[in-house]
Amino acid sequence: MKKVAELPLDAECASFAKWLSEHNVAHQFVEERGKVVLYVATELAVDVQKALSAYMSDSQVRQRIDQNVASPSASSLLRWHMMVRPGKAPVVFVCVVASILIAAVTGFGEGGPLLRALLFADPFLVLDNTPAQRIQAVFYNLAEGQWWRFFSPALLHFNVLHLVFNMMWLWYLGAKVELKEGGGRILGLVVILSFASNATQYLLTGPHFGGMSGVVYGLFGYCWLSDKGKQQPVYDVSPVLFGFMLFWLVLGFTELTYMLGVGKMANGAHLMGLVAGLLAALIVKKARLG
Repeated sequence: MKKVAELPLDAECASFAKWLSEHNVAHQFVEERGKVVLYVATELAVDVQKALSAYMSDSQVRQRIDQNVASPSASSLLRWHMMVRPGKAPVVFVCVVASILIAAVTGFGEGGPLLRALLFADPFLVLDNTPAQRIQAVFYNLAEGQWWRFFSPALLHFNVLHLVFNMMWLWYLGAKVELKEGGGRILGLVVILSFASNATQYLLTGPHFGGMSGVVYGLFGYCWLSDKGKQQPVYDVSPVLFGFMLFWLVLGFTELTYMLGVGKMANGAHLMGLVAGLLAALIVKKARLG
């Protein structure tokens, strides 16, 4: 590979790096003697050097490239979902399969013994759904060894759109984390995020909720903050995409969700999942630094 540029350490070239990746240009950003150095394939060196020069000096070129890589397109999402084989991300694959099977068996939350067993607490223990009953049901779970209830609501989904949306983003983000950081990391994140989001929603509204949305929001937060400050993003959660998810989060606290036909949303789970994901990213970053 050939060196084509030396840039200051604080140079904003993350979008350019992503743009190169989307155009299948083999490249590498490395830090050398207090500079960020870009290497590319020798035969493309002249073209990349011209493109980088235009990106750094022409605001219109920069804006076009930034907008083009702002968020994953439908085609790029489809390519990712088709490209990653289940064997490469077994933890996430098991979560997806379990969610689909449970949705089928429970009739998308219509009822049955499996639904009752997977809710955060047995609904017969919280008939009045008071805060005191909710707390008592938690102690009952612990006393009876029903620890799985703290995590299992994430596997429940109540309509096809709910399931498809969550599984699409779980696979897109979760498989990336598993590929980059290993099965132990994604398993730990799923456990932590599901517990944090489930417990929050349960304490706010009671046991009648479910879905992987809290985990998905947590992964968005984790991936976005993990990439923050990197010259070459790993997870490609752009500010535009992250902003859209924040907009959807805020929208959930309004009556507009009913007007749009979405209905009531598990806002507590979404918010706590996001917060937990950001905190997890901060902890991992701090651990890596020292």
